[in-house]
Amino acid sequence: MTSTLPSPARRRLPGALRARAAGRSALALAAGLALGACGRAASTATTGGSGGAPAASTPASGSGAAGGGGTGTSSAGASTASCLVSSGAPAPGGPALADVQFVGARRGWAVGTGAILATTDGGAHWQHQLTGDLRLGGLDFVSATTGWAVGSGQLLGTTDGGRCWQRLGEPAAGSLRSVHFVSPVQGWGVAAGSTGTFPAQGNVPVAPQTGGVLVRTSDGGRHWVEVPGAPVAAQSVCFVDGHLGWLGAAGRVYRSTDAGAHWSEVLDAMAGSVASGTVTPVETVGCGAPADVWAVSATGQGAAGTSPWAVFASTDGQHFRMVAQAMYGVPATGQAPAPGSYPGVVSVIGGGLAAVAGSTPALPPPMAGVEVLSATGRALTGVGRPTAMAAPTGLAFVSPSTGWVVGSVVPSGSSGPAGTEGEIAATTDGGATWTVQATVP
Repeated sequence: MTSTLPSPARRRLPGALRARAAGRSALALAAGLALGACGRAASTATTGGSGGAPAASTPASGSGAAGGGGTGTSSAGASTASCLVSSGAPAPGGPALADVQFVGARRGWAVGTGAILATTDGGAHWQHQLTGDLRLGGLDFVSATTGWAVGSGQLLGTTDGGRCWQRLGEPAAGSLRSVHFVSPVQGWGVAAGSTGTFPAQGNVPVAPQTGGVLVRTSDGGRHWVEVPGAPVAAQSVCFVDGHLGWLGAAGRVYRSTDAGAHWSEVLDAMAGSVASGTVTPVETVGCGAPADVWAVSATGQGAAGTSPWAVFASTDGQHFRMVAQAMYGVPATGQAPAPGSYPGVVSVIGGGLAAVAGSTPALPPPMAGVEVLSATGRALTGVGRPTAMAAPTGLAFVSPSTGWVVGSVVPSGSSGPAGTEGEIAATTDGGATWTVQATVP
């Protein structure tokens, strides 16, 4: 059943969702479509060491409302003075939905402009957990209770599944663009930087093309410090435990086995490609234990209805192969066709599998495409097209068959461009068919 969540400004929170059937589609963003949460769906994190000295940034005050109201209370014992409360003042601009993450097949969250949504029944019902002046672009949960939402100048955290959201700290280097945690206290993030040739998504940050800084925290995000000696121009980061991780930076992928103290290059994504030497691509890395690593390499350029991009995969974290691409040419042997002519997002499933989403602006709605790929370049399914979605911004698969996608949609009856309305769709057959679970004004 398709449900429409009431606009945050209507102050009907929480409440049962109203059934609604509608046909929609959406805009095609250029290369940097929603780079958050490191592409993870379900996460089984392992707690590791701190990886360095305590962080030394200034935390947020920890109190106040999402949109300028008062403080709230938590039924799970969180500090009542620091729980944000909902406001009827939504943030202007930006996508209604930017990211989605599930921990298992039933517990999930979605974020975007003006709201954090949650479900406890696999998406049959979605409800607002927090509304107001929110500009959120990424999610990262390490359990059904502990997670983070990151956006433009905003880092929020919860330890009770979202009943209470609190403001956390920001690095001295600049606003966080993405975060990735391996335990309730240990995590890394990318801060500051410029999107360069990549378009901004309203007020929601995308991965920086240049100038990004790798930072870390050892207290759950209250304080952050720069990681000394990390590769310059950090773009995305993903760790599988407290020691082993990967960093996308300046169009390359680097590997660390000591919590980020030292890095070695393992992938130059643009080497030998048609875009080599002409642009600094953005590398978005996703990972899964023990050493599954996937990277979406997006150039930010565009011509003839294509913004060149490619997907790389590794099952040992060190040796990569291109498994799909849209580089102005047909796929080579051992490569699957990309799910769109414009890049999107990846969700690492594990076992050498990942779901990948893209967008093809030249198509009539739906323009978004999703497929499940193996690290050998084999497509497990054909490219499925979520109902009337044009620009996929978040993807979460918990198995090769079960997953969710969020993105922008085109107003009903239109062929484009995309409006500000968002859509949550789900699949149980690997993306071959999709069911719209909710729409967000």
